[in-house]
Amino acid sequence: REYSALKKEIDADAGIKGLIQEYRRLQTSMQMRMLSGQSMDADETQRFNSLNMLMFADSRTILSYNANMRQLVVDKLRGAEMVVFNRMEKNADVMPFHKLARAVNRRIDIVYDFTDGSTTFDEIEDPLPFDIEADPIVIGDDDYALWYRDISEEPKKYAGKTVRFKGQVAKLRRDRDGMFAPGRFVMTCCEADIQFLGLPCRYDGAERLRARDWVMVTAKVSVKYHALYRGVGPILTALRVDPAAPPLQEVCTF
Repeated sequence: REYSALKKEIDADAGIKGLIQEYRRLQTSMQMRMLSGQSMDADETQRFNSLNMLMFADSRTILSYNANMRQLVVDKLRGAEMVVFNRMEKNADVMPFHKLARAVNRRIDIVYDFTDGSTTFDEIEDPLPFDIEADPIVIGDDDYALWYRDISEEPKKYAGKTVRFKGQVAKLRRDRDGMFAPGRFVMTCCEADIQFLGLPCRYDGAERLRARDWVMVTAKVSVKYHALYRGVGPILTALRVDPAAPPLQEVCTF
């Protein structure tokens, strides 16, 4: 019955129904090309990939899904380039939907589709909670997750700048001599997805540090190749590493 009700809703929405039909048409065309040994059509491939990264979310239920099945919602948002929150009442508060999408995927485009037939792009700015023009850039205990994501996505923005943050000591399996990786345990949606997120850091006294100890790191940022990234990423060169007390919340969130 739930499937039938959902199918009726989709069939009643001409926009969604049209996109699904186009997706299926492209999927069939690409499969036939593969089976017959033909080369892929570049335009079809591009359109198929674009549709594959488009997410539709019913504004009436998505917040409830997020509260009860957050991992499922997070997985969908992570893989999308655009999310359309549809069936929204005109003049509805869009901030909860904006925060939901941005907390998972900072680069995702957000569109609000209203019941009166109008649509609008999300243009809400998200200022960072720290000053990237400061010297040093001081990262608050509650802001580590946001900063880690920002420096990972746009490392060149921090190249040549000095940062100061609190983290735990992690030892690298490679580059043990003169290197460690200060960082924090970060939770995206639930305890099951907690992971340690740290940055490679050059430090002459790295061998004297103990794993899991809390330290305050002041370091200069450069952008170079490192095996941890399997490519180019932010590398720290420590100017100071001082013992520090743990933050009030040892696991941080976005």
